[in-house]
Amino acid sequence: MEEMIKLILDKLNDMESRLDARINDMEKRLEVRINGLESRFDGLGKRIDGLEGRFDGLGKRIDGLEGRFDGLGKRIDGLEGRFDGLENRLDYIEQQNERRFTQLEVALQEINKDLKDLRHQIIVEHTYYDKKLQALEKRHI
Repeated sequence: MEEMIKLILDKLNDMESRLDARINDMEKRLEVRINGLESRFDGLGKRIDGLEGRFDGLGKRIDGLEGRFDGLGKRIDGLEGRFDGLENRLDYIEQQNERRFTQLEVALQEINKDLKDLRHQIIVEHTYYDKKLQALEKRHI
């Protein structure tokens, strides 16, 4: 019974470790992507500043670049939506794990109570049979 409990706990620990590893990996990849986008935005901003200072009449080109920024903004909004979805999924997984741990805790408490009851019953029966054996030994002596 203890081995079964240990196996269950080991399996839960393994699942939690794998989930943590996946979450950490996803966070690292997303952070790399965000950092890459930030450096791209910084580079584009500097280029626009340089063009405005050097050339007059590039308003149409700048308008085009603004459209690109709008497109990038929409892409960023899409990424934010993905982050929200990931966060919601992680919250759901956390709630599921908490529910499972609570169920496991209740089950372990019930098993522990049953084992205590069984131990008590064995002690009572052992005492009973020990007294019977002593009584038989006294009769035959």
